[in-house]
Amino acid sequence: MQQLRITVLIPTYKRPVLLRAALESVRNQSRLDLIAAVIVSENSSDPGSEEICGDFSDLPIRFVRQTVALETYCHIARIVELAETEHVALLGDDDMWGRYHIEEAARQLSAHQNAVAYIGGAAIVSDSSRAICSQWQLVAQSRIPPYSDRFTDCWVWSAQEMLLASLLCTPLNMWAIVGRRDKLLKAMEVFTEPNQGIDADRIMIWELSRLGEIVIGREMSLFYRVHGDNACARLLAESPSHHRQASHAYTKRMLQEASDMGIDARALWLDMISRMTPQQWNDVRNFQGNVEGSRDALVAAWGDDAGHPRNPDLKAIVRDIPPPFLHRALARIMRKTT
Repeated sequence: MQQLRITVLIPTYKRPVLLRAALESVRNQSRLDLIAAVIVSENSSDPGSEEICGDFSDLPIRFVRQTVALETYCHIARIVELAETEHVALLGDDDMWGRYHIEEAARQLSAHQNAVAYIGGAAIVSDSSRAICSQWQLVAQSRIPPYSDRFTDCWVWSAQEMLLASLLCTPLNMWAIVGRRDKLLKAMEVFTEPNQGIDADRIMIWELSRLGEIVIGREMSLFYRVHGDNACARLLAESPSHHRQASHAYTKRMLQEASDMGIDARALWLDMISRMTPQQWNDVRNFQGNVEGSRDALVAAWGDDAGHPRNPDLKAIVRDIPPPFLHRALARIMRKTT
């Protein structure tokens, strides 16, 4: 693990006060010796970010100012290009890492040398109190393998698991990624395409999973801050239809690429949602505002069965009642009602 060297990448835009907390979370990492450099890239002419970086002379900070402002996602890809180490870690300028994020990422990537990235857990926190103000990311609640009834050191996902977790919305946060620079650059080629929506990170993480296995950590790595200048919330409010259309297009693309890989996405998806309770399904469906675009894409591709579980309570009853004759009788009732 000591041989692993990581470059921390923080793209920012006119938010020096928020940037300070992000850099403090880097300074507080348990294994600072694993951090080769911290690159902060300001996407505007605002002088505040550079001034804040001056207060962190104990960190190996390299400040960069983009002379021409870039689109948000293009800016993220651009800063990855600036790294010189094999591994990079992404951190939003308004977010904060847990103390052991870099150490845990290095441990897992050293243990799983074929993995292209590590993604830790994330919690949504309020701007003022840092209290958790929403449920944690939904990955641990999903019924996809290998999550059902397991509590392991980590989980290793292939493209198949990532697809099932991400068809509606990603349960993962890109600012908790530590990965191989070359693979991230390849996956981020989607950021250069037109008509990006606010969940473009979903398609990027999917593309990353197509390049190799991803280690999913169960440790809390990231505190994702909700605040008045939250870019995703603002963009969604300004143009909801655009982001729904983009989300629809991402799901459609994922289905096509999965088919090209020989993955029977429809069979896997229907099996997964048939196992969900109504509450689990509602948690996933209501996770973010533009999920309806993804859901419409599934319905368009597979029909109404893909949109929601059919009679999940009755199916659970049929599975759980032991006497065989009752099992058969209820199964016939269920077939007739569906």
